[in-house]
Amino acid sequence: MIHVKQLEYCSLNEVLEAWNEGFKGYVADLHMDTDAFLKRTVQEKLSPRYSHVAFDDAKPIGILVSGIKERGGIKTSWNGGTGVHPDYRDQGVGHKLVEASLKLYEQENVELATLEAVSDNDPAIHLYEKHGYIVEDHLSILQHNGQIHSTFEIRLLEKQLSPEHLSQIGWYPVKLPWQCHEDQAGEMFIRGFYKGEELIGYTVQKKQEEYGELSRIAVYQLEMNPAYQGDEPLIQAFLNQALYADKNLKRTIINVRHSNALFEPVLSLGFQEAFKQVWMLQTLNNK
Repeated sequence: MIHVKQLEYCSLNEVLEAWNEGFKGYVADLHMDTDAFLKRTVQEKLSPRYSHVAFDDAKPIGILVSGIKERGGIKTSWNGGTGVHPDYRDQGVGHKLVEASLKLYEQENVELATLEAVSDNDPAIHLYEKHGYIVEDHLSILQHNGQIHSTFEIRLLEKQLSPEHLSQIGWYPVKLPWQCHEDQAGEMFIRGFYKGEELIGYTVQKKQEEYGELSRIAVYQLEMNPAYQGDEPLIQAFLNQALYADKNLKRTIINVRHSNALFEPVLSLGFQEAFKQVWMLQTLNNK
């Protein structure tokens, strides 16, 4: 008999079996040992209390991991992965897991349920749509190695910002993919770029150095003031500085939204798409 229970009431061996079997044949290798699974749980701010495991009697056959937090005054949940054992796919296990998660979100007074799905994973997208999620946007992971060949004509003033500062920006995007939030685990560095007193744009990123030199950046937010999104010289100046165009390094932009006005300008700099997903949201009526 197939049933679902919260992950916090399962053994770690049951959870790992559900995860590793559930993601067999997935587009990326998600097999994990105990240390890797626990590390991801912490880094992604997932919770055993908000996650579920499906069983066929005592056999773990599926998993859905979730996190819940408040951001920008909105209590938000994130489905950080749904996987079903290959022998049990297309038998309603995924439906049971998503139903259990949405019921728990409602109990926890979640206002916005979010997730990402691989763009060509039609069965997963249809599953979530059946349960009320809609595609909000398309997301891409973009990469570029080496120098960016671009002309520097304007120099912007750079200041380091705090997460509290971001929340005070009138055009700050409150709704963002979960992994792009500035409060995720790890050392996030926020750089603001100004023309005079006016904030033109900002980035949230992680930096890595080798032998004292910057060698790699991962950009989680790349946002520009809407008032200047038609100003080509300012766009170029902002991207040049934000992405260290003059440096020979590896750059990754995480889950940039296709609706972001900077998406096409970034592609024009030679960035390549490494991975594509859909970003799906559901508003829950808990207020």
